[in-house]
Amino acid sequence: MRPKTITMQAFGPYAKKTVIDFSHLREGLFLVTGETGSGKTMIFDAIMYALYGESSNASRAASSLRSDFAAPQTVTFVDYVFDLRGEEYRILRSPAYLRPKQRGSGMTEQAAFVELYLPDGTTLNKTTDVYERVVELIGLDKDQFRQVVMIAQGAFFDLIEAKSKDRADIYRMLFETSLYETMENNFAALHSEVKSELKAYTDRLFLELKHIAFPESEALLKNERDLVVQEANLWKAEPFIQSLQGFEKRLGQTWQETAKKLDEEREQLKVKRQFLEKATEDNRVLKALEDAKKEQENLRMTRPAYEALQRRLQADERATRLVKIPDHEYAQTVKQLEEVKAGNKALEEQVREAERQKEQALLELSSAEKNKEQIEKLPGKITALEKGISDLVHLTSLEQTIGIIQRRIAELEDQKIKLDTKRQEQSAWIGKAEEERSSLDDAEVVFHRHNNRLSEIETQILKLSEIDLSIEEVHKTKKALEQDRKAMEVMFQTWQKLSNEAHEATEQLFMERAGFLAEILEEGMPCPVCGSTEHPKKAELSEGALSKREVDALAKKANESQKQLDEKSTSIRVSEEGIHRTVEQLLVRTRELIPFDMSDRDEQDRLAILRHQVEEGKTSFLLTKREETALVNDARTRLNRRIELTGKIKEAAEALVVLEKQSGELQTELLNHRLEEARIKGEADLLRAGVPGEDEATLRTDLKAFQDLLKTLKERLDHAQKQAGDKKEKLTTLRSTLETLLDQEKRLTEEASFKKGRFEKALKEALFETEEGYRQSVLPEEERALLTQQEQDERQRRLQNKHALASLEKQAKELTWVDIEIEREAIDAMDSMFLLRDREVTAMEAAFGKAKKDRETIVRIFDEAVAVSQRESQLRALSEVARGERRGAEKISFESYIQTCYFARVISHANLRLSQMSGGRYVLRRTEEASDGRMKTGLDLSVEDMWNAKTRSVSSLSGGEKFQTILSLALGLSDVVTAHAGGVEINSLFIDEGFGSLDENSLQEAMKVLQNLALDDRLIGVISHLDLLRQAIDQKLVTKKTEGGSTVSWF
Repeated sequence: MRPKTITMQAFGPYAKKTVIDFSHLREGLFLVTGETGSGKTMIFDAIMYALYGESSNASRAASSLRSDFAAPQTVTFVDYVFDLRGEEYRILRSPAYLRPKQRGSGMTEQAAFVELYLPDGTTLNKTTDVYERVVELIGLDKDQFRQVVMIAQGAFFDLIEAKSKDRADIYRMLFETSLYETMENNFAALHSEVKSELKAYTDRLFLELKHIAFPESEALLKNERDLVVQEANLWKAEPFIQSLQGFEKRLGQTWQETAKKLDEEREQLKVKRQFLEKATEDNRVLKALEDAKKEQENLRMTRPAYEALQRRLQADERATRLVKIPDHEYAQTVKQLEEVKAGNKALEEQVREAERQKEQALLELSSAEKNKEQIEKLPGKITALEKGISDLVHLTSLEQTIGIIQRRIAELEDQKIKLDTKRQEQSAWIGKAEEERSSLDDAEVVFHRHNNRLSEIETQILKLSEIDLSIEEVHKTKKALEQDRKAMEVMFQTWQKLSNEAHEATEQLFMERAGFLAEILEEGMPCPVCGSTEHPKKAELSEGALSKREVDALAKKANESQKQLDEKSTSIRVSEEGIHRTVEQLLVRTRELIPFDMSDRDEQDRLAILRHQVEEGKTSFLLTKREETALVNDARTRLNRRIELTGKIKEAAEALVVLEKQSGELQTELLNHRLEEARIKGEADLLRAGVPGEDEATLRTDLKAFQDLLKTLKERLDHAQKQAGDKKEKLTTLRSTLETLLDQEKRLTEEASFKKGRFEKALKEALFETEEGYRQSVLPEEERALLTQQEQDERQRRLQNKHALASLEKQAKELTWVDIEIEREAIDAMDSMFLLRDREVTAMEAAFGKAKKDRETIVRIFDEAVAVSQRESQLRALSEVARGERRGAEKISFESYIQTCYFARVISHANLRLSQMSGGRYVLRRTEEASDGRMKTGLDLSVEDMWNAKTRSVSSLSGGEKFQTILSLALGLSDVVTAHAGGVEINSLFIDEGFGSLDENSLQEAMKVLQNLALDDRLIGVISHLDLLRQAIDQKLVTKKTEGGSTVSWF
């Protein structure tokens, strides 16, 4: 960034508009000098304020920058133009200050405003947008800019004499190392989270172990389990898992051996059932053969009726196929012939009537043609009368037009007088309106300034309202979370109860397996265990013993309850993390609007304070909004008045042009009307000489009589001619039609004779002796369909019986009848024995499945716990290293380590300048050991005196030596921050005082350093009142104070 111009008005001691142009500087080094209080520092403040809205000294508030010398109505602003990366930027900024009210008495606050003009023509006018874009362009925020670019009076004493912790805060800001502090906190939080997760896994592991049920034969295994649960040591659970695997294996072997015996019995039962199925099928075939033979006898008895039905359908088929079509065609032809004969007779009568009408029409035509001569003479008489009437009408019209023109001329003369008067009045009003509009020229600037401020306030209110809603949502979420925690406690108790019931039921099922077997034993049936057929002392089920299905149902409920508990626990953890993230985000968003401190607060306090700050911020912004709204409304009224006047002036000017145009048009129209009046009078005089003597009414009566007579004669002649032609044409048409119909009658007679012969031939071919016999053989559609279906059903029935007999006789060869009931009783007895064995296997399978599931659950939880334990160990080590608490490692935090790296670079760059200014005597050193003997920071600073090889504190240096150190450290810090900021272009450095403490030699060395920097295309401004600097620096900006405010000029 390199300044081009800075313009100040009513700013500090500069009451009037003051422009400082930097573009003409030949070299990069210039001096700002002048009397005390003349505004030297205020020049640097103007640059700082234009960019960031604050002065170069953070203790000087922006509200105090208003000049005390300025007139009340003078606007305070700073206009700064600078080059950056070859492009020009401009920023215009004004602080808030009190000014007289535009209406009434008293003072009101003028709102602050800012506008940033970018090279592409874009303009930003919101405070936050401008600040963010400036930081983005320059690469430094306001605090970094103060430390790197603008060295104010005494600003760096805090940096070199600050405590290590304070210096860490400064470097955190300059080099953005808070990221690494956040990483340290995140490592610690993640370790805490994983540690809690590990405890949850281990608690669940030992809870699962506690609820495993063992039979009495596994007493040693049960004792081993109880010891592991009591010690609650994750790593001692691993050997016991191996013991669980052996227990599972023993149960599996017993179950497999018993299941093998069950499979053998199942195979025997399968063979027996297959024999029963075959015997049942053989008996069915023999029974079906007997039924088919009975059906064959019934069909033989009904065969005559079936054959009669076939003959009846065959006769109908012949009649329909051979005779029906010829019969229909012959009947149709006879019907057409009779219709044609009747039509011919009527048409002959019409022909005779048409001949009579033709003769009558010819007589009427002869009578009408006698008036042709009179028709030819009438048009000439009518034409002469029409011309006379036309001339008379035109003369009357001309006389009326002359009267209209004369009246119009009088009207135009009156309108011209009024129009000229109106034009003069309009011109006078425009002059007054323009004077009023000139007094409102600043209305638009004032309106946009207040309106922009109002928009910013409304945006801030909206953001705070959104944050308020989010806080309310967090409260709702926390309440819901409390309900979820209570619900999880109930779910945990429910799961414990269901899990205990399922474990106890499984153990009981295993113990009651003898009782279940005894339930199905019957006297005389062998026992599946001992083989005895007598059962004097059968085992009995305990009271309330559960079946396997009931035990499985209890286990399913316990598993579902455990799944629900896991899901609820995960949901609560996710909600807690979401609440924490939301609160942190809300804090960041709120601090952007309302700066406040929230350190060392727990989450509940932070949320309450956050809400209080939001409410106070909204109240404050609403009050400001009310004030700005009043100012905007007042400015809008003035702006609207100016816009209204502008529009009205434009309309009035346009209207004035229209009036002048209308005046000219009226004059032209007046002249044209006078010329037209003279022309029409001449034409009227010519017409009067040629019109007939009669009046118009008489002429029109004669014309009407001639026209009516001509029309009547023509209509009579036309009618007679048309009638004669129509009658002649009609007669010709009727004669032609009659001839056609007579030919058709002859053709149909011949066709009827032919089709009759074909019909009689079809009767013989269909074996019908008479026409009546044919018609009796034709069946109605419904009857034909019914008889056809009966015949098909009967034929199908006989065919099926024939095929069934053949098939069944073939199947029944060598088959014998078997007594099915005896076989079924034998199988039922085997089923009872199999059921006893199956229940025993099922009980063993359930016990094995339960043991396997318990072991898999324990192994899964153990593996997950081991994985989490490894993560916990890694995260613990990482967190301890990051915080400098790891035993055996260097006691320095991650952030402090990063800061020491930057600090070392700063010192390296600073020593290049300090060595030159101190004549090689002093070298800055970074102190390695912590001053309190505990954790290192690496940010303590000392200085080594190369003349005596001793290292001491920088606070022991003299005032001049301190300034050398400050300047060196500032330049070094500038180099490093510039490099750290990604190659930020900082071509300017401003130093405010500090040279007064240097001796002449040190001052000369400092000047050499600054002059060398100026050769590197840097612009370096120095504020000083020293004569030596005034002599050494050619380019000087001199400030002077007067009673009306300060002035500044180049020398």
